[in-house]
Amino acid sequence: MRTTLRGNRGQGSRVDETWQEFRVALVHAQSQWNVGDAQPFQALWSKGDDVSLFGGQGGLQIGWAAVGSRLERAAQQALATRGSGLYSCETLVEQVTLDLAYTVAIERVQQGDQVVATVRVTQIYRCESGRWRILHRHTDYA
Repeated sequence: MRTTLRGNRGQGSRVDETWQEFRVALVHAQSQWNVGDAQPFQALWSKGDDVSLFGGQGGLQIGWAAVGSRLERAAQQALATRGSGLYSCETLVEQVTLDLAYTVAIERVQQGDQVVATVRVTQIYRCESGRWRILHRHTDYA
C-alpha cells in the first residue's frame, strides 16, 4: 500500500496529533474499502442523521443508515471492478479547525503500471468527543 499525505494547509489550520492519527487511519481504511472491506472505512464515519454521501456512481444518501449501506455496496463494486489494486491518495487541500475540517484529494487505484480509477474527492470531517469522524464525502471520476 502506498500512501501519500501531502498538501496545502490553509491559513489558521490546526493540525494536531489526533488529526494526524485519523488521517493515517483514514488512508488505511480507504485502502481496505477499495478491496472490498467496508468496515474500517465505515468505522470512521459519524453515525448521525446529518451524514451525507454524493457517490461517484451518482445518487445522494443522507443519514447513517443510508450512507453505511451504500458504502458497503460500493466496496463490493470496487472489488468486483478493480480487484486488488494499489490505492493512493494525494491530498491537494487540507483545512483543519478546532472541530471541523475538509480535504480535497485525488484518489487512484493502480494495477501494475495502469491506473484503473482516478477519483476527485472532497470530504468534510467533524471532531466528536475528541475523535475525528467523516461527515460528508463527495466524489466524481476524473
